[in-house]
Amino acid sequence: MKKKLILFLLAVILMIPGAGISSAGEKEIIPENLPDIEFDRQYWLEKGESAWYRFTAPAPLCYLTDMPVENIGGYPCGWEVFDNIYYDKDGNALGSIGASSDPETGGWTEFIPGETYYLKITAADTGVHYTLSAVKEYEPEALCTKEDSTESVSIELKTENTERFIPGEYNTRWSVYTVKEKFALTGENVITSSSFFLTDYRIHFENSSVSADNGRVTYSNIEKACAESTSSLKSYCKVPMIKVSDKEFIYSANHYAYILDGKGSAERSFDVWVPAGKTLLLSDEGYFFTATADMLFSDIPKVSWYTDAVLYASEGKFMKGTGEGKFSPDLVFTRAQMVQMLANIDKADLSVYKDMQSFGDAKKGQWYTPAVEWANEKGITKGIGGGKFAPDAKVSREQIAVFLCSYAKMKGASLPEGADLSAYSDNNKISSWAKQAFAEAVALGLIKGTTATTLSPEKDAARSQIAVMAQRFDINVLKPLATSTHKGSYFLEGDTCGFGTSYEIVELSGKEKPRVLYIGMASADPLEGYGAVESEYKRELGCETDYLTLEDLESGRAEEKIMNADIISVGGGDSRMLLARLCKYGTDAVIRKAAENKTVMSGSSAGAICFGVWGTSGIGDSRYQNLEATGCVDLMVCPHGLEEKRVAKVKEDLLKDPNRVALVLANSALEIKDGQYRIYADLEFTEHFGREVIGMKYWVENGELRSENLFSTDLTWRPLSELGCN
Repeated sequence: MKKKLILFLLAVILMIPGAGISSAGEKEIIPENLPDIEFDRQYWLEKGESAWYRFTAPAPLCYLTDMPVENIGGYPCGWEVFDNIYYDKDGNALGSIGASSDPETGGWTEFIPGETYYLKITAADTGVHYTLSAVKEYEPEALCTKEDSTESVSIELKTENTERFIPGEYNTRWSVYTVKEKFALTGENVITSSSFFLTDYRIHFENSSVSADNGRVTYSNIEKACAESTSSLKSYCKVPMIKVSDKEFIYSANHYAYILDGKGSAERSFDVWVPAGKTLLLSDEGYFFTATADMLFSDIPKVSWYTDAVLYASEGKFMKGTGEGKFSPDLVFTRAQMVQMLANIDKADLSVYKDMQSFGDAKKGQWYTPAVEWANEKGITKGIGGGKFAPDAKVSREQIAVFLCSYAKMKGASLPEGADLSAYSDNNKISSWAKQAFAEAVALGLIKGTTATTLSPEKDAARSQIAVMAQRFDINVLKPLATSTHKGSYFLEGDTCGFGTSYEIVELSGKEKPRVLYIGMASADPLEGYGAVESEYKRELGCETDYLTLEDLESGRAEEKIMNADIISVGGGDSRMLLARLCKYGTDAVIRKAAENKTVMSGSSAGAICFGVWGTSGIGDSRYQNLEATGCVDLMVCPHGLEEKRVAKVKEDLLKDPNRVALVLANSALEIKDGQYRIYADLEFTEHFGREVIGMKYWVENGELRSENLFSTDLTWRPLSELGCN
């Protein structure tokens, strides 16, 4: 009761004019072309700075805070922004937006959903974080009836293989579908929603709109954070509503439309973003779901030894159907189809080969000739001799071995010496030119014996067998070669893990005296921490060093400095300040660009958090929050892994969003280079100071939290794909 009274008094104080908040009744000229403030995004203002925004209220109650609202002692609390005031379109001041109170006391600020407001925020002398959010518990669901019947639903592929970085996502290529739903209004308040039947990946929604013949749409949203407006929504499904099997769930899209006093017909439309390669279908029951192989191809059984491989090859665009909705699993594969499949796997630009002809029997204008020319130029094939390629000839098992291993070597794979094939009675039938590749393919598990004692090297292969080989090849050989989606080398330190980490970071750059740029934006003074950088990199190692200033961010000079650096070193401190500053000036996108340009990225504590898709940050005394970061490394990064409450926050959020992978570090660093990683720690340093080394991977599998200790005392490099990174 005492806490509740204190919170009530605090709410009252915040409403008093002169208590750090501007009062209602003031008149202001609203600036033109104001940006829309994004709900639930962290913003930052430097000391004394002001900012104007426009927003459309998505819910009846909203709040503005510089701290996340949490339940403390059973009551939701936040920390107020120093000064804010919101206006109507005519510039009339309506008051300040509440931040720190209990909803039962009326402390949140009331808005009319769908109405547009104008907000001015001013920072104190120390600068300020702030986030605008809505109170979801106060959505008027109880006043509405559920609309269960939909007259018609349509789904259309809008665009395929679209390149886009979405914060918090591992992949960067998407297929976009447009969904349109028509339904009848009864004259009462209506909630409509869609359900998605999905398997093991997230989807995003955008461009939502609702229209009605007779009736005013006052509120529409998707669940993530009560959305942004009635016309542009961004969100994704997090928690499955119904578990169908270990890998299949029904997710509610929570795509609500509130319509007051409507009658007649209404239509809702929205875009659905799914990972490229996934096919979204609509069931007769009104569920959207991922297509399985037997749905895509009428001649593929629901369960067989090759069904999963056919779906894998189809979604990866390795292999296509043969027409009329068929895959033809028993049809024999040809040499032309083999090189075309490898070109598909490589995502090769074949347009540059369309006018080339190196073989007499692979003439210009044939569908397969560009792929043949590409394979010839890359050293994957030299034909069958005599200036011929034999495009229509059946591809034999030994030829497949040569094709696959030649491609793998071209991509830089280090192949094993090869399996001992002496136990197979027909090993003497392998052609001399194929013996080494065949042994390598068997050692890799790409090709297996046709029986326990035979290899059948001269036998041809059906499309179903090729699909299985392609799946094994991609998973076992190519994925371990792949670097992170956002390429680069990284040294992300959870705590101090050694005396000479700067030496390790310089070695990652591959240069004797690289250019080092320090980013100290996690502190009010960007120079804080630069002295150590100068000492370690400049005086000890002879590197050229520099640092970013606030003026660099504001003027745009930051991009030039970042792109010219060989090493980016991000200091520790306030993670929220760091990430909000980077996002405010668009510097996060420049950092991703530099990572793709193979600049070495390093950071400790907040600096390590900076490079994940999310990072677990400490806020105040023993409170933790997972923040959206730059997304250079496809992980949730948690430094200071000896703090139990910090790790508990990681586990809590993983269970809410089971598609993520988290890495918890203590007295160690995640080191990434050339598509490999290791958990690095200077053992002499840690043993001398008696420090515990932690490098734990956490993930959720079948609804259960799993963990694995990744630290190895021999500092072994391992494929980055083991971390779940693309």
